[in-house]
Amino acid sequence: MTPTPTPPQTPVRIAFTAFAMVYLLGGAAYLAYGFATHTGLSGWLINWQMQHFDEADNSLTLVGCVLAWVLSLVPMFYGLVRLNRSEGFTPTFPGQQPAAGAPAAMRGMATPVRTYQDQQNALYSRRGRTIAALVCVAVSGAAFLYLTLAEAHLAAQSVYSLDLNTKATLPAEAELATVHGVLAANYGFVLEETKSGSTKSRTTYAPLLPANWKPGQPVRFVVKTKVPVYQNFTTGRVFFLDSAQAFPATYDGRLSRNDLPTYVSQHYAGQRLTLATPYYMLDDSEVAGGRPVLPSSSRRWIALAVGLFAAVGCFMMKQPTAR
Repeated sequence: MTPTPTPPQTPVRIAFTAFAMVYLLGGAAYLAYGFATHTGLSGWLINWQMQHFDEADNSLTLVGCVLAWVLSLVPMFYGLVRLNRSEGFTPTFPGQQPAAGAPAAMRGMATPVRTYQDQQNALYSRRGRTIAALVCVAVSGAAFLYLTLAEAHLAAQSVYSLDLNTKATLPAEAELATVHGVLAANYGFVLEETKSGSTKSRTTYAPLLPANWKPGQPVRFVVKTKVPVYQNFTTGRVFFLDSAQAFPATYDGRLSRNDLPTYVSQHYAGQRLTLATPYYMLDDSEVAGGRPVLPSSSRRWIALAVGLFAAVGCFMMKQPTAR
């Protein structure tokens, strides 16, 4: 069999290629989401650093996630090698000589594969540039559409009210809520982010409980806030969240199910706090004055503009010449 630069397009190889693309992109998306929310592998790495060093470095966490993604490619390469063997396909490279066991007619001559210049010509051809430009436009258009729909969806949401001291419950479709209860700052977890030796921000995760809550009962709501104090406008009292007190409080924000960072859930487990199934994290930065805080609309236009500029750049880029 004469070696060829491209593998045979059998149904098995097409299915393997599709699975490999989903596997690689899905793994990268999972690790990126975990790194952004401090959950999954990223949350485990941060929690491990905190337990052993009392602090965590985002750079080390990122390196660990990238290393895990690279190691996850090993099964894919192993599967590709097995597939090549089963189909009798031998990958070759420009100028590579056939193996010693190859037929005599093939020994002493270079494998008939495309040269590097041929590949460059194909890449910078009008067809290659058009495909690259269409990919840029499609990706930026998809990002623009997603951000637009997400913003419209958030703007259409109602802010529901819930008093934990009553038997009332939130509807299943609730995404934004105002919740009243007792903020158990004595069970709170404070995350302090530093940069260049100075404090950049402080985030507090504290359970919001009914007034009749007893230890051993599950926790349904956890407040996430970057504001270090709480002011009761009715009584005029001010409470510091790091004072290890429990006080009546009302917080509004965006709800997310089962989305606490790993180190927070581990902290609660160490304090023998049981999280309900499901539990809700209430991010108070997402609602202000009883209305959702909408992200800047400029980000979707920026995403679209970047894609369009990249598409134009595909046609303006000059092809490198051989020297």
